[in-house]
This record gives sequence, C-alpha cells and structure tokens, in this order.
Amino acid sequence: MARTPALIVAIKEPRNPGEYCFAQRLLYLAENMCDTSQASCKLGRSGAEIPYPLLVATILHAASRGDEVEGWIRVQGEQQALAALQTVLRREKELAFQVVAETKHNMLVKTLMPLSKWCGGCRFCPHIDTLPNTMPISIVLTSQYIVFSLIASRPQVLKQMEDLGFKILDTLPVTEYEDPLTSKQEIALVLAYLYGYYAHPRRTSIRELASKLGMSGSALAELLRKAELKVIKNYVIGNLVHHIYITIRQKARETD
Repeated sequence: MARTPALIVAIKEPRNPGEYCFAQRLLYLAENMCDTSQASCKLGRSGAEIPYPLLVATILHAASRGDEVEGWIRVQGEQQALAALQTVLRREKELAFQVVAETKHNMLVKTLMPLSKWCGGCRFCPHIDTLPNTMPISIVLTSQYIVFSLIASRPQVLKQMEDLGFKILDTLPVTEYEDPLTSKQEIALVLAYLYGYYAHPRRTSIRELASKLGMSGSALAELLRKAELKVIKNYVIGNLVHHIYITIRQKARETD
C-alpha cells in the first residue's frame, strides 16, 4: 500500500449472475426489461458521447434485524428503468419494500428481506461484514460491477480486498475525503446558501454578499471556491465513485 492510512477505491466485476449480490440482481432484471442496456450523454453539441449505466444503486444503510436485513438504497437512472425496477421489486418473493421518495430520475427505497437473500452470491457485504481497520464511505452498484470506497488504517486491508475479488482502482491520501471546511469556509458557504447566492436565479451577488460579511468580493470568491472544492470532492467520492471507474475506462479506450 502506497500510503497508510489510505482512501481505497476498488471494483468487483462478477463473472456470472450467480455471483451477484441481491441488489445487483434486481438491477440486472430491471435493465433486461428495457429497450437498451446502456444510456449515454454528452455535455456539449460537439462533445463525445459518455456512456453510463441505466441504473445505479447506492447502498446508504444496511442493518441486520435478527434473521433479516433492512436496507436503504438510492437508485438513479432512466425513467423506463426505474419503472421496470419497481415491477421487479413487486414480483420478488420474501421481499418487503417501500418507495420512500421518488423524483424523475431518483428513487429512495427501503427493503426488508432475509439475511440469506440479501447476501446472495456475495462473499462479502461491506455494510454487514465490515472489514477490521476500515470505514466504508460508499458502495455503488450497477448490473455489471460494484465500486467500493473505504478508508483503511492498516496496509493488510489492500490484500484482504484483493482476496475477496476486488480490483484496486486507486489509493489516495485520506485527506482527499477527510478534509473538513475551516470555520471561515463553513460560515461563508452557509451564508452564501442562506442569502440565495446559489439559488436559481440568484438572489444576491458576490459583491452584495461580501459587503454583508465585511470583506472584498475577491476574498469571498476565493474563500467560496476553496470550500466548494472540498464539498465537491466529498460528494464525488461519497456518491459518484462509479464515475471514477467510467472515466478510467474511457481514458483507456482513448489511448488504445
């Protein structure tokens, strides 16, 4: 391990559906009901098409309740795929579920099922069987792979992850994630939010906000930029870690 402690980003790609965890199998079944197996987007008219999965599930929380597991899962994806997922959930035996919140491209689902069903073909569940000397940050699933980020305090964790079938994508300093805002950054960011600087349309300008805070506009802009960078890093690592893998794969294709 290059650094200890370290932030580890790892991926596991099951060789066949029998190795899927339960949530992965649900995504697989839902996507098979759709007209296409993958979505794509481009940010500008002349930009390259960037492929992404039809459905992406983030395991927010999982807790053992005796012989059952209560799981909270956020699923993002195309409308057709989200509708198909609800059909799959309704058909599934030994599963109780509730759609707690739903928007056009997101769904928050609470599930309750037997422990044996939750684990399925997995050899390791990061929430139920946390490895010693680790703190899970995010577990993101698609029908094709699992991307897992965690903080490890001991070097042997890297070998344990590989023994469990994970491929290490990257190891980073823990400060890439655990880098809290300073008190000034916190106050500036919160007040910018409360005064409507981040509203659409904006309710205040950087100059007006700086005047309220008794500082120059350039100083406030720099303070907010540093605070925003920390918040964005945390969000990407904590919620969008699968895009790290997508980007690595895309870059590899471009160099072939």
